[in-house]
Amino acid sequence: MAQTLTAAYRERLQSGALKPDAAQEAGVRALARLEDELNAASEPSFGLSFFKRPKSLRGVYLWGPVGCGK
Repeated sequence: MAQTLTAAYRERLQSGALKPDAAQEAGVRALARLEDELNAASEPSFGLSFFKRPKSLRGVYLWGPVGCGK
């Protein structure tokens, strides 16, 4: 299985490639939520769900000043 976004972020923090940053951590949490929802939506489901409209997912909007690591 591919590495999750949260695991990749923590790995880079531990290696020193990234410095701890509260705003980046909040961004990673938001993106990890979306990652989980996308993975759940891609799982096959059977039964009457074939006739149902797919659930809309809530995206992520990242913003901040230049150089803040978006």
